[in-house]
Amino acid sequence: MSRNWELALSNARGEYITFIGDDDGLFSDACQIASGLIGHNKADIVSWRPFSYYWGSHIISERKNRLLADVHSNVEIKLIDSRQQLLAFYNFKLHYSQLPMIYNSFVSRSLVDQVIKKTGRYFLGVTPDVTSGIVNAACSKQFILINRPLSIAGLSGHSTGHNVTLSPPGWISAEEVKVALGHINFDSRLVPANNNLEMMLANDALLVRDLLFLDDKQINIDFRRLAQSVASAINDRPWFYQETMRAVEELAAKHHFSVGDISFPAPIDCVPPMIPGETPRGEQRTLHIIDCDAAGIDHVSDAVAYTERNLLKPLDDVKSLHLLESTKFDIPSAAWEEKLFFCEEGNGVPGLEYGWGAPETWGTWSINNYMLLRFGISGVEENAFQVECCMRAFLYQHHKSIDFECRSRNTVLFRKTIMKSGSHIHRWEIPLSSRESKEHVELEFRVENPTSPAELGASADTRLLGIGLEWLRIVRSNQI
Repeated sequence: MSRNWELALSNARGEYITFIGDDDGLFSDACQIASGLIGHNKADIVSWRPFSYYWGSHIISERKNRLLADVHSNVEIKLIDSRQQLLAFYNFKLHYSQLPMIYNSFVSRSLVDQVIKKTGRYFLGVTPDVTSGIVNAACSKQFILINRPLSIAGLSGHSTGHNVTLSPPGWISAEEVKVALGHINFDSRLVPANNNLEMMLANDALLVRDLLFLDDKQINIDFRRLAQSVASAINDRPWFYQETMRAVEELAAKHHFSVGDISFPAPIDCVPPMIPGETPRGEQRTLHIIDCDAAGIDHVSDAVAYTERNLLKPLDDVKSLHLLESTKFDIPSAAWEEKLFFCEEGNGVPGLEYGWGAPETWGTWSINNYMLLRFGISGVEENAFQVECCMRAFLYQHHKSIDFECRSRNTVLFRKTIMKSGSHIHRWEIPLSSRESKEHVELEFRVENPTSPAELGASADTRLLGIGLEWLRIVRSNQI
């Protein structure tokens, strides 16, 4: 597949390049908007998050004929720090779809040429869309992200990636995989696992790392986090549940960590359906799931027309958009009584190191059984203080309690069973001996019984939910 993409790239003649498949669609104003952003901001990369259209030919029946549109009513552009994005991806804090891939970006020819000069070609590995996002982040300082999509990603019966990594048993043969992707040289540090997407992405991430920044000690793969990533996605292919579990166990043995530290969702019989409707995801953001049969959509061109007609407002003056400051991933710092919020755009979000989901309007769910939170402290001279934390638990019908504990430097600071829904404030002591340093705190949360809404029949959400952080602050011990 990478060779096909490289051939297409060699025939491109423009100053800026993007890729679309034959089942994808660009919005009618995409080139105009991108040109305006490039001209006004002198950017090498303009990136966006596409909407998704599942064709009627998609291999998973529960997803057929659905249009997913995450709509922001207030259009914004942000300058993103490429280095921080790259580090977040390798640390499993950032989903690969948020990388500045050429599949969801306009990329300057000068940057493409820079990559080719370093590696001999632009597309690397067997997932050329994802590796393009890695090399683009590695070879740029910043990129522009617009929260108004310029395309729809079509997912159909001949979408190579989905056919290989999401297909049920017998759908595609080993020979057909080889034809589609080429020969896969699996890194000896990994475990081949029946076309498992997370393993393939890790394989390509290691390949690019070794080619471009082998000596960069900050960029590497934590194999325990990889194992949890594979386990968390196990129900994306419920037919291979046992094979995927064995692959995680083999990875744990290879890298000498306990598979008992990895949390597996309970098996489900089939992929949960996408229920049409609207879900608020912020004050000015709504996720729309459209029933394409009911909306008269049977082709990506129909999806583009429907979206432009019903969901997107015309963007006539790109120059009027104010470029927001570069998004940073630096850990937050708190002074006495100052709250760190974990909602969308919250000041505490950069401290969510590992094991957390995407921030929501109220806060952030844990999505594993093991999570890390880091934050700095300023103006605090005392050797001990207390944390006051507002959180909730995922409870549903017969799942009536969540057991969790908070540790720091292997010391258990707080242990609690939550049996009531809603928001509750919890407090515990942070002695100097349990802190990472006098200026920094690292809190490790462990949830004993996380579960997914899908396995409880609550929704199609397959994430392992446990506790949800809303806000946190530090207070003097004698205050409470």
